[in-house]
Amino acid sequence: MKPKPDSCVGCQLYSPPWGKPDGFVPADGTGDNGVLMVLEAAGEHEEEAGKPTVGKAGHYLWSQLARVDLERDPFRIHNVLSCRPPDNALTKMPYEAEAIAHCAPNLDATITDMQERCQQNGKHFTILTLGRIAFQRIMGLTKQDPLLKHDYIGYVHRSDKYSAWVMAGPHPSRLMQGKHHLVPVLHFVTKRAIEIATSGFRYHEPTYLRDPGPSTFAVWTRECLDALQSEKGYLAFDIETPRKQGRDEEEVSREDDDDYTILRHSFAYRPNEAVSVPDRAEYAGYLEELYGSSYPKLVHNANYDVPRITARMPINGSIIDNMLAWHLLNSALPKGLGFITPFYVQNCRMWKHLADRDPAGYNCQDSDMLLQDFLGIKDGLVANNQWEVFNRHIVQLGKVLSYMSAQGVCRDDLKRHEAEEKLSVRLDVTNRRIQATVPQEARRLHPKHGYKNEPKDISNLVKATFTVPILVCTRCGKKAVSKRHVAPRQHLENVCEGAHLTEVIEQVERWAKPLEFKVSKVGLLKYQDVVKQKPIISRRERKITFDEIARKQLLKKYPGDKLYPLIDEYLELQKLLSTYVGVTGAADGVIHGGMPIGRDGKIHTTFTQNPSTLRLASQD
Repeated sequence: MKPKPDSCVGCQLYSPPWGKPDGFVPADGTGDNGVLMVLEAAGEHEEEAGKPTVGKAGHYLWSQLARVDLERDPFRIHNVLSCRPPDNALTKMPYEAEAIAHCAPNLDATITDMQERCQQNGKHFTILTLGRIAFQRIMGLTKQDPLLKHDYIGYVHRSDKYSAWVMAGPHPSRLMQGKHHLVPVLHFVTKRAIEIATSGFRYHEPTYLRDPGPSTFAVWTRECLDALQSEKGYLAFDIETPRKQGRDEEEVSREDDDDYTILRHSFAYRPNEAVSVPDRAEYAGYLEELYGSSYPKLVHNANYDVPRITARMPINGSIIDNMLAWHLLNSALPKGLGFITPFYVQNCRMWKHLADRDPAGYNCQDSDMLLQDFLGIKDGLVANNQWEVFNRHIVQLGKVLSYMSAQGVCRDDLKRHEAEEKLSVRLDVTNRRIQATVPQEARRLHPKHGYKNEPKDISNLVKATFTVPILVCTRCGKKAVSKRHVAPRQHLENVCEGAHLTEVIEQVERWAKPLEFKVSKVGLLKYQDVVKQKPIISRRERKITFDEIARKQLLKKYPGDKLYPLIDEYLELQKLLSTYVGVTGAADGVIHGGMPIGRDGKIHTTFTQNPSTLRLASQD
C-alpha cells in the first residue's frame, strides 16, 4: 500500500483507532474528456492497489458504462477521501466531517490540475459526482440544505468556487444494492457530463408571469385560448396546496388527504412560458375559462389535482396525466416531476427546492416543465408504438369514467341500514374476541398510577404494581404523606411542622381499572413487550410500523399468535363500516362516514388509476 503523505498527519484516519499511515489513493486517469469523476472514498481493493474505482463497485461502474461505449482512461478520477475509512463506513461516523475537511486539499489540488488540463485541451471543466457525499462536498452544502432533499441528480449545477459545471449521479455501490433500475440514470449523467465538457453549457432563462393583476391575467387568458385554438396544443396546469407545496408528486400521490385548500394555480401552453396566480376571487372567472375550455389538459398526478379543482369548477376537454404517461414509458423509474425533467429539459435549472423562496416561480416552472416533459414523453410513446395504447386505455377511458362520475349512483338506504347492523354486530364480536385474547398485563390501567386509597367497590378492578413518586417526611420518616403533614394545625401541636418532604420513587401495589385494549401502535407495542415479541421496523422510514405489510410479516414470524388475525379482521370491518357504509349517530340520528351523498342524493365516486400499477380504482 502507498504511504500517506505528510499532509495526512493529524487526520483521524492517519492513526489508531480509526486509521493507519498507509493506504493512500491519489487521482488517476488522463482527464482528456474534460470530466473529473468524484466518488466518496477508497475501498479495500483501491487501498491495496493505490488506484480509485478498481474494486467491486468500480468494476460494476465501468462495466455498466462500457455498455454505452464509455471507457475509463479519458476520465480523471478522485475521491472525497484519498484513503479507506474503517469498514468502508463514512456517513454519520464520528470522524466524517473532520476527515473530509482534512482531505480537502488533496481533492482541491486535483481540481486545480484538472482546470489547467481543460484549458490546454479546449474543454469546459465539468465535475461528475457519484454519490451524495461527493455532491455535497463539491457544492459546499450542509446536510440540511434544502437542495439535498429533492431530486438533484441529472441537473446541471454550477460551482463558482471551482469554476466548473457539476453533474450528480448515483453511486455505483447503491446501484449494486438492488437499484439496478437506475443504471440508465448513470448512463445519462455520464454522457451528459462529457457533452457539457465538450460543447459547454448555458441555462435557458424562461419567461414566467408571477402574480399578475386580474387585468393582465385576463389578457394572458385570452392569448392562451386563442393560441390553443390555432395551434391545437395542450394546456398544462398545476395547483399548490398546503400539503403539496414543495413535495414530490409521487409522494403526494400515495396520500388520502381531505384538505381541499388551493393556494395558487399555474398554466403553460408554450415551452419556457407560464403564469401563476393566487387562488383568490378576482381571478376565479378567468380560472373557470381556462379549466372549462375544450382543449386537452395536461396534469402531473391527476388523482390529487383534479378532484380539488372539480370541487370548485368543472374541467372540460381531455385530461392527460403526465405521471401515467411517464410510467408507461419507464415503469421502473421514479415518477416525480423533479426526477423526470432533466431527461427532457436539459438546459433548465433545478427548482424543486425553491417552493418557500419563490412560490409563484416554483408554481410556474411546475407547469412549464410538465408541458415540455410531456412533449418528449409523447415522442417516446409514439416511437415505442405505445401512444395509441395510452390514449385509448387511459385518456379516452378517462372521459367515460368522468361521465359516469358526474351521473352518480343512487344509494339504497334500506340495504345500507341492514349492512350497518350486520357489520356492527360482527365488529362487536371481533372486538370481544380481541379483548379475550389480550393478556391483562398488556392493557392500560386507570388511573395511571392506580387508586391511592382502596376503593369501596373493587369489582372489575385488578391489583397491580406501580412505580410511583411518593413524599417522605424527613423528620418522622413516614411515607406517602401530603403537604398537610408538615402544615401547622389549629389548636394542635404538629411535631413535623415545617419539616422537609423528599420525593422518592417506589413500587407499590394498588387497585386499578383495566381499560379496553385499543388496536393502536401504543397498544400493540405494549402487547409485544408482554408476550416477548419484536416489532417490525420499516426499512424506508426506519421506524416501527404496524401497517398491512408489517402485520403480514408478524403473522409469518409468529404463526401461533391469535391476536394478529383478529386485528386484520377488525380493521377490515372497521374500514367497511366507516368508509363505505356509515354509522348512525345515537344522539343525532345522522349518518357519519360512509360514501358521501351529493346534493342530488347520489354518490359521485372519483375514478383513479394508481400511478405505480395503472390499476383502476374509485374513491369518494
